Amino acid sequence: MRRKVNQQSGAFTLVEVTLAIGIMAFSLLALLGLFSVGFQASRRSADATTLPKVIEQLKQEEKSGSGTEVGATRTVFFTYDGEETTAANAHYQCEIEATSPDVTVLPHTSGNLVLLTITITSPGNESKVQISCLRQ
Repeated sequence: MRRKVNQQSGAFTLVEVTLAIGIMAFSLLALLGLFSVGFQASRRSADATTLPKVIEQLKQEEKSGSGTEVGATRTVFFTYDGEETTAANAHYQCEIEATSPDVTVLPHTSGNLVLLTITITSPGNESKVQISCLRQ
């Protein structure tokens, strides 16, 4: 007499398990790639929000006369939020150079015109902004 062998089993085959692990690994790698793009976009957005605040604060210091002397360079540090801080806690490093501009280019000005070159650096980003302001 022949015995019937039960062909139905509740387990997965090795091929099915390997295929499932491969699909999961591929999906996780794709998600990790999206996190990187998201973090970069977040950093650019934070810089776009904070840098104008930093520049405005530096301009106000320079206009009030408490800033950089002509011919000198000054370094100031700022946090992520645009607050002035020490070098240890800084996210932004600002170098301000004050020079006297060529007055032949600006013949109708009076007062002490000072050309400020502000270089702001942060991790992965460098921008150079030239600002001119009058001191009274």
